[in-house]
Amino acid sequence: MQDESIAISKIGFDPSAEIPVAFVSAGETKKVVVKFPTDEQWLERSRRRKLITKNLGNGKSTSDVPDSEEIDAELFAQIRISQNGDAAIQVDPFEAALVIDRLEQADLENIEREGNNFRVTLRIPGGTSVHILRMPSIREAAQYSKNIATYVSARFGRTEMTVNQQVAADLYDKLKQSVEGYSGDAVPVIHKTVVTGAVVQETRGLSEGSGANF
Repeated sequence: MQDESIAISKIGFDPSAEIPVAFVSAGETKKVVVKFPTDEQWLERSRRRKLITKNLGNGKSTSDVPDSEEIDAELFAQIRISQNGDAAIQVDPFEAALVIDRLEQADLENIEREGNNFRVTLRIPGGTSVHILRMPSIREAAQYSKNIATYVSARFGRTEMTVNQQVAADLYDKLKQSVEGYSGDAVPVIHKTVVTGAVVQETRGLSEGSGANF
């Protein structure tokens, strides 16, 4: 069921369109209008969001993304469009993070193999999109896995992980055969990241399942 709080053009997902978003906070319905973030804005957000994993010992760990709400609040301020006096509506960092989370929606609905290609269906704001990508080579999948994330060991048993969405976007562009559900075939980097990850994972599964029994 699609999110009725986000309005998307009937001609397909259009990243350039103004997007009304409604949410309820403390019993108050708030309505704001935003632009969909550009690829550069999504990439900058991804670079700033570092997943911190702390080893607690005995096989236990905790994970957190510090300052995530503040990062999303800054992005929200960049994409918000004042309309009909709605600039007076106060939106705190947690509410801003909710709006960004809805815009970020790109849920894998289905993936199936079609010969040497994969058909990937995504649930995105306002509907679905379909992506046809060729199967990556083992080399392409390995290079993707090597470069998609950076890990840095920090003090006190902590590890910082940063995702490089540009790596996923570049491989998507290389593998793409066709796409449906977008105005002008303009696929946002945030969607490319999910599709590419699903295709690489599916390819790994095929490779592992076809190995010799020894």
